Amino acid sequence: MTTPRGPADDTADERATAGLNRSAARIGLRVVGIAVFVFYLARSGALWPFGVVPAAIVACLLCWLIWVVAGERLPGTAFLAMLGVPALFGSIVGAVPGRFELVIIFAIGGIVAIIARATIGIRIGIAVAVVCLIAFEIAALVQTDDLADWAWTTFGVVVAGFIGYGRRQARLVAEQTRQLIETQRQLLDQAEETRAVEASNAALAERSRIARDLHDVLAHALGGLVVQLDAAEGQLSVNQDVDGASKRLRRARALAVEGLDDARRAVTALRTDAPGLSAALRAMVNAYDAGNARLTGDAGAANVPEQVTDALLAVVREALNNSRKHAFGADVTVWLRIDHEVVRVDVANDAGTAGDLAATGSGAGIAGMRERMDAVGGKLQAGPAAGGTWRVSASVPLGSCGGAHK
Repeated sequence: MTTPRGPADDTADERATAGLNRSAARIGLRVVGIAVFVFYLARSGALWPFGVVPAAIVACLLCWLIWVVAGERLPGTAFLAMLGVPALFGSIVGAVPGRFELVIIFAIGGIVAIIARATIGIRIGIAVAVVCLIAFEIAALVQTDDLADWAWTTFGVVVAGFIGYGRRQARLVAEQTRQLIETQRQLLDQAEETRAVEASNAALAERSRIARDLHDVLAHALGGLVVQLDAAEGQLSVNQDVDGASKRLRRARALAVEGLDDARRAVTALRTDAPGLSAALRAMVNAYDAGNARLTGDAGAANVPEQVTDALLAVVREALNNSRKHAFGADVTVWLRIDHEVVRVDVANDAGTAGDLAATGSGAGIAGMRERMDAVGGKLQAGPAAGGTWRVSASVPLGSCGGAHK
């Protein structure tokens, strides 16, 4: 399978092409420079009659040719040899009257190249420059009395050292910049991967939340529907009780309608324009048909964060379902209030008669409500209260899940 190419691959190819072009340009310039220098030496008669000095010049030119071809691929020791020897030769012979061009080309060129190479210690480069300068001074004392040549070549060696150091620093800065850009690119890639993982985790969390919502909404209705249909089948097949079976079927139909309505409300709650907590609770209380239900509380809770709203609605929905199952016909009161940046919802029902759905529960209702609260940093309490009532209390600090009370 072929991996698709991306912008990063194209950028890498462009950098590689640019690097090859720069390398070819450097080699071309060096070759041209050597050719011009050889032509100049030939015209000046420095290469003949052939002797020690011309032979040394040819050897130095061969060293330079190797440097031009191999370039930065040469190991440090070989690099020093290819440029250090010609530099030292130029320093010695350059003191001879009429050989000033040798120190200019060989000595200065070699010193600049050695000091400029970042992989060679700066102390080694300075040592090469000092040795070349000392060699020139000794040769000048022995071979010439021309003070002007001595001054100019000394000045040239010193300037070569500064030029080489400047190029070295420029290369180091360029390398550090390249490494910084590469590091930033890697950090951007890692950030992109992190964002992708976070988006995937958020999608999985949202799917889990939707699954819990649908379970909370439909589980009691579908379970009750199965019970009613099974009871109707038994009454028809065993007792031939048509009236009882009809009653069971009407109840089953009511459960199906109720489940459909709850599913629609759950889908509505998933939309961005879903009502706030107060409005959603009022709609839920108004739709409660298993007894007298009423809502009291804080209308300003409409701006409770969405995560907290979803969790509290799920708790109230489960509490109302439990009231329908175990206290059918009893009065139910839902309280909503916000106090000191904590939103709290209480659902309490009086003692009542177990409904037809009492046997349909899975026994995991309270555990599911507690999981909802844990997910948003809230607390849940459920159990008998004074006066024979059953109370479910859920509270959530508004800042516990990244939201705030607006």
